[in-house]
Amino acid sequence: MQIIEQSVTFIDAPKNLGKIIETAARTCYKSHDKVKEGSDERLFNQIVKQTHHDSVAEHGSIVLQVVTDRAILAQLTRHRHFSFSVESQRYVNYSKEKFGSEVKFIKPEGIEEGTEAYHMWVLAMNYAEGSYFDMLDLKCKPEIARSVLPNSTAVELTMSGNVRQFRHYFKLRAEGHAQSDHQKLAKMMYDCMIENGVPSYLFDDIFK
Repeated sequence: MQIIEQSVTFIDAPKNLGKIIETAARTCYKSHDKVKEGSDERLFNQIVKQTHHDSVAEHGSIVLQVVTDRAILAQLTRHRHFSFSVESQRYVNYSKEKFGSEVKFIKPEGIEEGTEAYHMWVLAMNYAEGSYFDMLDLKCKPEIARSVLPNSTAVELTMSGNVRQFRHYFKLRAEGHAQSDHQKLAKMMYDCMIENGVPSYLFDDIFK
């Protein structure tokens, strides 16, 4: 058993993402002659943030690699306009050496290490892992053995979406009403994007 943290890795996005959105937006007004240094940010602020002409933000996708738990995965995939490719417990066999012969789990944010609740959670994860391996030893297929694995089980996925989709996602999941684990993940996604050159003005009105 291994306890790991949620993580986000940047995969890809157009280097001129802001300019792509500006080019699309200026098609509506036939104003390509007004393209200048910094005009992409000014136009985005005007038509997306002020007048909510959001459709122009659909041009250009961002691709991320995400590690989270199965509970947050269920929430993520409710955002159906994203594209997801998810680690399959039907085909993955965690008893194999390539997976360290162990199951990875992510501790919920609401449990403090060293508390009685944390101790109970660790016991439950250990029992689930043991039951999973026992079922494999009984010649059950991974697709059957996975049935004993809990929501805390770690899962890796690739997700891609355009700026409009990420803006909508961040508005819902980076706010105080969202589950704290998901708020943390949404902010990690944002930080990862900015660290890898995605223009901050595309989302800075959400992350004030």
